[in-house]
Amino acid sequence: MHLSLTTALSPPHTCRKTTPQIVTSNSYARLFIPTPCRKRFALKPAQRRTDARAAFEEKPTYKGVYGEWRIEEEDVKEVTAYRVGISAATLSLLVCSTAAFLPEDSETTKQVVQLLDFASFFGIVSLGLSLKLIHVYVAPLKRLLQLLWAFGATGTVAIMATQEEPAAQYVFQHPMSVLAVGPVFAAVSGLAFKEGLCYGKPEAAGLFFVVPALLLGHLFGIVPEEGEKALLAVFCVLAAVFAGRKYTQPIKDDIGDKSIFEFQALPEEEQLIKLRELEIAASAQQSREGEQ
Repeated sequence: MHLSLTTALSPPHTCRKTTPQIVTSNSYARLFIPTPCRKRFALKPAQRRTDARAAFEEKPTYKGVYGEWRIEEEDVKEVTAYRVGISAATLSLLVCSTAAFLPEDSETTKQVVQLLDFASFFGIVSLGLSLKLIHVYVAPLKRLLQLLWAFGATGTVAIMATQEEPAAQYVFQHPMSVLAVGPVFAAVSGLAFKEGLCYGKPEAAGLFFVVPALLLGHLFGIVPEEGEKALLAVFCVLAAVFAGRKYTQPIKDDIGDKSIFEFQALPEEEQLIKLRELEIAASAQQSREGEQ
């Protein structure tokens, strides 16, 4: 029996080693692999769609005021950054407060003093990050907190730029300078109020009262130095507990009702359409319940 030269030289039809080539078809890139290999290893489009749908359906669904919503990866990143910002600001507070409890002439105190401005700036920036990412339903309130932070940050940086001693020491020695840095702490009080009101956290409620007491007491000179140190110590403890407990909360708590934020982000015309759809859905639901 005679075989053609082409047939004799052709290798067996197996998964032989080849160099993959990318070819474009139907607007997507497709990996060219010999048929037996492709049948064995390739993931069919239908299977890919099924896997993606299963992964999506595994996410818990929450019912909001304006519809159902899910926690996405971007939400987790934002909440994590919000919490890390609070932790970093708290660390800055602890570093800056250390100088008040150390002997004035110790070597450790001198080293801490050298870090005060850096720690203050780091803490202010971290707090600003958290205030940018905080979820507050009332948008003007969020903008107010950010505005207070901006005023206080500007005042703090101005002291750093114009005074020889660190800003924290300057504020301690010149009570009137509280007016320059105070807005930052007012923003802290606002954040604590939001957390205490939403989640009933006692440490947040404590911060809401302790921070103004410390700042106003120092500004008007109505609290003695030992009393100020006691208030500062309470401030540090409450802030540390508050920052630590943030990581024990479910992610959805810091997100809030995501449907509200999604609704607020819509143009006014789309908001009206959404409200109309909700009214129709509510009427239909009432009709079904009435029939039952």
